[in-house]
Parts: sequence; C-alpha cells; structure tokens
Amino acid sequence: MSQKFSRRAIAALTAAAISTSAFTAVAPAALAAPIAAVATTDDVAVVTAENSLDWGFKASWRNYVTGPWTAGTVDATEGATVNEDGTYNFTLGSGSTYDADSEQGQLNYEGTVRFASALHGFDITLANPQIIVDGATATLTAELSDSAAPEDTATSRVEVAEFSLAAPEVVETKTAFSYTWTEATGTFLETLQPAELSRYAGQETDALSFSITVDKEKEVVTGSSPSFLTSILNFLQQLASPLLKLFGSLSS
Repeated sequence: MSQKFSRRAIAALTAAAISTSAFTAVAPAALAAPIAAVATTDDVAVVTAENSLDWGFKASWRNYVTGPWTAGTVDATEGATVNEDGTYNFTLGSGSTYDADSEQGQLNYEGTVRFASALHGFDITLANPQIIVDGATATLTAELSDSAAPEDTATSRVEVAEFSLAAPEVVETKTAFSYTWTEATGTFLETLQPAELSRYAGQETDALSFSITVDKEKEVVTGSSPSFLTSILNFLQQLASPLLKLFGSLSS
C-alpha cells in the first residue's frame, strides 16, 4: 500500500512538474524574459548643427514671377534666403531626425518665400518645407497659400513633390555624422496648391539638395533585471528537471 502511495505521490509531483515546465515553455516573452531596457532620448539621433535645404521650386515659375510681363517680387524671410542662382535656401529647424540604419527621417526646415505681383493680382507663400526621407525616396511638404488672392493669408501644409534619392554623402567626425543629398530629381504632386501652382502637377521640379548632421547614436541602457514572476518560473523549471529524471528511472 505504501509502495502504491509512493508511486502515486511521485506521479502527481511529476505531473505537476511537467505542467509547470510546459507552462514555463509557453509563457509569453514578456513574462519569461528579463524586463526590457527603457529607451531614453539618448537613444535617438539628435541634430547638432544647422544645415540647410537648397531648392528653387521651378525655374520657369521664378522667371514668370520676376519677368517684365508680371513685374512681381520674391521675398525670402524668417530663415530663408535667395541664393546667387535664384534658388532658395532654408535653414534646418528643431525636431529634425535621420536614422541611417532604417534610412528614414524627418527634416524640418525653416523660412518663408513669398511670390507676389500686384499687376497679376497674386500673393503666394511657401513656408517651412519638410522632407520625409524613406529609403530612396523623399516627399517634400510645405505650408502653401490656400488661395493666390492677396487678401487671403491662410496656408495649409500639403505634399508638394516627391524626389528620387541617391545614397547621401556621409562625413564622419568624432561626435557626429553629416548626411548630404545633392541634385535629387523630383516631380510635383497633384496636391500642389493654389491653382496658380497646381498646373505644375506631374512636371519636373528644380533639383533638390539638403543635409542634416546628427550625433552618433548613444546606447544607454537604464536597467535590466528579472521580474519576481520570472524568478518563480525559473525555480519551478529547475525543480521539474530532477523529478522528470526520477520518474523516468522508476518507469524503466
């Protein structure tokens, strides 16, 4: 009788151990693994230098605005300037990021370019262009006037053009990487506004060049320690191993 009881007790313990072992094996990773390290802002590449974007929108538009038949003006302000070749330069703004591993980034540039002609009755603003980089393509968005009417000053951020990107030129220093894309070719999108500009949809844009400098990635682990539940599961798994061996020897 005692022999039967012992065998039944061993069998029960073994079954419990097997059940515990199985539970441990299928326990979610969140329970069975150590607590994941918490990401910090140091894990993100941070912009360290003011770089720039150079773009002329479209040469034929610039020539139209300032030509003798239009007698218009172009004013670059709030961080934007006019280059010697008539294109525009915008300074890199805050919140810009680029990750070389994923080849993705959001580059925020600052500045306003205003195209106006009293003779033809238009006043159009293009401000704060933003570049969304995704591998070999980039989308340029900007705040553009909703209407060309001089009395309407409302603007909306719209997708202006899409560009094909070659691999950026990379310059490395002790503390940072600088990425520069030059002469990217692009096409205006259907979302271009206002009507005076939307006629360029589907046409080729001026070449685009832009750059960003980011800190070298700082990998900061804030802590990794096993949870209380994980410790219990590990203990039960260790307990199951000798019981399984014992059961195997009794069965044989």
